[in-house]
Amino acid sequence: MIREQALALIDGFLSPLGADRFFADHLGQRPLVLPGEADHPRAGLLGPDPRRTILAAWATHPALFGFHADGVTGPPPSRDGVDGPESFAALVMEHHARGYTVHLPDLAPLSATLAELLRAFETLLHQPAKASLFWSRPGNRAPVHYDNRDNITVQLIGAKRWHLSTDEPSLHNAWSDVAEKPTALRAPQVIDAGPGDLLFIPRGLSHTVETLDESLHLSITLMPTTVRETVIAALDHLSDYDRSLRTTALGRVDRLRADLPAIQAQVVDGLERLLAQCRQPAFLASALQRRSSRMVGDLPRLPASAHPGALTDDTVLIHADGAMATMLATPDMIDWAQPGRHLYIHRAAEPALRFIAATPRFRLAEVPGLAPDLRDAVIGRLLESGFLTAG
Repeated sequence: MIREQALALIDGFLSPLGADRFFADHLGQRPLVLPGEADHPRAGLLGPDPRRTILAAWATHPALFGFHADGVTGPPPSRDGVDGPESFAALVMEHHARGYTVHLPDLAPLSATLAELLRAFETLLHQPAKASLFWSRPGNRAPVHYDNRDNITVQLIGAKRWHLSTDEPSLHNAWSDVAEKPTALRAPQVIDAGPGDLLFIPRGLSHTVETLDESLHLSITLMPTTVRETVIAALDHLSDYDRSLRTTALGRVDRLRADLPAIQAQVVDGLERLLAQCRQPAFLASALQRRSSRMVGDLPRLPASAHPGALTDDTVLIHADGAMATMLATPDMIDWAQPGRHLYIHRAAEPALRFIAATPRFRLAEVPGLAPDLRDAVIGRLLESGFLTAG
């Protein structure tokens, strides 16, 4: 997937607002309400019958169950013994009867349309995007809470009433839950959501939700790159070639008090060198490129493509479903990062790789900058890795 494809997908999902305004004005900043209708494309992200889509996953998703609610009437029922859609439905209903809202994560494998949308967000953010479903019955209510990732909710079936704090989002640190205060909800904004409606809730914004009619709503969670993560990326980048940052600061923890002055001097010296480097735009750009390369490489691996056999100039090649790539150039090699893999390819292939990354469909003869045997070898690696497939 390339940037233009990702923007087009997100534009449609966020219509009538559009992607540019969402990223500029809302992501990580303030709530958004986008009314829709039952026939809006986003209402069909799990197909025309979301219940059927979910229940068809009876062999995989009961084991992933989560749940929450206020006022439950007993412990959650056992998830053992699900042997088909009917028994999966019965298990959901049994949770509902005891007051639980069912939470089902990892929905991308259940819908190619949803998986493509998640990959569009990943292409633009260079951060993982996740999707889950909440299935609840009338009267279910979530405890007051906040999320540690930005949350786009889409009502698929039924109706929910959301209560959102009017305070500024805390932008809670996802890695830390130390000594948190109880979550409060003062003078909330009340929003009723029906099929096709979209609600964006920034991370750290207190909210609760009650179910008005039997409801299935989709939750897509995102995490933009924060200032904290950018600083960490810059420090990681500097430490790759500044050996002093990799020397030992603290050995025995029981020596902390005695060693603190020396540690402090090391830390201050390291931060001063980091600050000097961060004043150089090229340094920070390189640090963020390296961070993107690691993120993309950590995504789930693409399946291998079938090799088309003998390659000819007229062989048509296309980006496989879910394909995305970032490139990081070193003096000798290109680090080609794609979901689940890093391929290290000679620097001479850079023009060819840049063309391939930017061109979703092409003929082999159009690949520039390489002799035919080297070109075919590069294409073979990208086929084997699952990035390309024969058209």
